[in-house]
Amino acid sequence: MRVSASGQWRLHLGDAETSRAAGLYPEALALHKRTIELACKLGRPYDEKLAQEASQALAKR
Repeated sequence: MRVSASGQWRLHLGDAETSRAAGLYPEALALHKRTIELACKLGRPYDEKLAQEASQALAKR
């Protein structure tokens, strides 16, 4: 099954939050970075900002 870029963004964001909740911070940061890249590629500044804020909050831990 092929997943669209928009679908990939949602999957990565969900996986990042799951990783964060499980205490897997390096993995969560990597997934948040990927969500930022995809949001930029999709031209979705709101989603890009959301992922950036989540990543920054995680990096402070």
